[in-house]
Amino acid sequence: MEGDYVKCMFVLVPQVEDAFRNIARRLGEAVTKEKRGQRGWEVSMNLGDLLAMESVKTEVGEDIHFWIKAMLSDARGMNLRNLVAHGLAGREAATYYTCEAIIHCMLVLGAYKDVAVSCARRSASRKQRRDAEQNSEGEEILIKAE
Repeated sequence: MEGDYVKCMFVLVPQVEDAFRNIARRLGEAVTKEKRGQRGWEVSMNLGDLLAMESVKTEVGEDIHFWIKAMLSDARGMNLRNLVAHGLAGREAATYYTCEAIIHCMLVLGAYKDVAVSCARRSASRKQRRDAEQNSEGEEILIKAE
């Protein structure tokens, strides 16, 4: 990054959106929509539209989906995509922390299949442990009742 956080933010945020557009396209989803108020005109879907697709959410995994949404397109999070795309992000928004988060998003997307598989395995393992604990608690209650 060499300290040029402004370039980092304004170049990489649109790249993340484009990465999701490519994921949606690969899944066979439409990546354009009719322009509001202009019949016959189409515009590219924005990141919010792409993240709203259930197939995209399933493809990248719930954890990655949540992270990207919180960082880039949800007003309750950093909302970086909207701040950058609508010209609301000034120079002061381009900090080391912000750029680190954007680069993290890019790295996670680059490895999302591996990360999604790992998260799914971890989630399944936690569920199995919880189920086993609940079963063992149920057996203890039955033993005490006898």
